[in-house]
Amino acid sequence: MHRLLRDFRDILASHTDAALAGLGRVPTTPQTLAAAEVLTGVLRAGGLSDRVIALGFDQLILYISASAYEAGLYRRADPAELERYFAGVHAFYAALPPDRYPVLTSVAPDMTGADGDERFEFGLDVLIAGLEAASAAEKARSDR
Repeated sequence: MHRLLRDFRDILASHTDAALAGLGRVPTTPQTLAAAEVLTGVLRAGGLSDRVIALGFDQLILYISASAYEAGLYRRADPAELERYFAGVHAFYAALPPDRYPVLTSVAPDMTGADGDERFEFGLDVLIAGLEAASAAEKARSDR
């Protein structure tokens, strides 16, 4: 699942218009239907309930599309400009007053330290674990 979604993100990242379209479109073309069939088939093979497959597929596509769009923007940006931007973000969060923003200042190193791939993998882990938990809860309710 991770490799499939990572590959999908990479394909969309090199075509940001397609990634952007994925944020507001239901799959209806032969290509998008084929991709949707593969992804939902993997979700089914993972033992998820039909409802979780259907709703989870939608959330995964939104996440992949948004991540791909962001990655595509970063790939096209001037590396020096991108480095300055992220250095500014790090400096901004490091300078926040802890008395006013105690939680943000305590998590700032983790917030600003992860690269795009690490953030993406974390999101996938959370989404997949959430789909598994939702499906298990749904099955437990129906067994009562």
